[in-house]
Amino acid sequence: SSGIRFDSRYSYFTPTIRGISTTNYLPGNPSNVALYLDGFNSPALASSNFELMNIESIQVLKGPQGTLFGRNTTAGAVQINTAPPSHNTKVTLEAGYGSYNAQRYPVYATTGLSDDIAVDVAARYAKGDGWVKNIFTGDNNAGRYRNFNVRVGLLYEPNDIFSVLLRYEHAYRNDPTNSLMNVYVLNG
Repeated sequence: SSGIRFDSRYSYFTPTIRGISTTNYLPGNPSNVALYLDGFNSPALASSNFELMNIESIQVLKGPQGTLFGRNTTAGAVQINTAPPSHNTKVTLEAGYGSYNAQRYPVYATTGLSDDIAVDVAARYAKGDGWVKNIFTGDNNAGRYRNFNVRVGLLYEPNDIFSVLLRYEHAYRNDPTNSLMNVYVLNG
């Protein structure tokens, strides 16, 4: 789509629509581009999980969207919709390895528990040694990180008229990359 960029600054996701973005990433200063995951606003760009393995659609709404989405949509809004849990069993596994012992292991699984209930789980584990060397202590792994997130869903459909989808997401980050990048930018 023309006029949109998805950049990353430090550990933050920084969307830009038609040249409008955010340069202040502190808590309480949300982006000018609102991000909605399954209809819910995701104001904390640093904690957003963008390695979802069950994306159904992505919609980009350009220009001010205050009428439909409220504040913090000066540049526009991005809606990411994931597939609901399915009764058809499906499992997707990936593995990745890169420089500095960087490893990532995402997984997505969905299945039906009964005629009325289906569940899914999306998880991601990532770790690595980082690329920073602390020249004061000699630690070659000062940027070592370990991150984990999981997102589970439960779909209850007793009939064709009524359905309930419950989601839970949890993230754990032990990643000094953001702090190290800030030090590098300030002193570099």
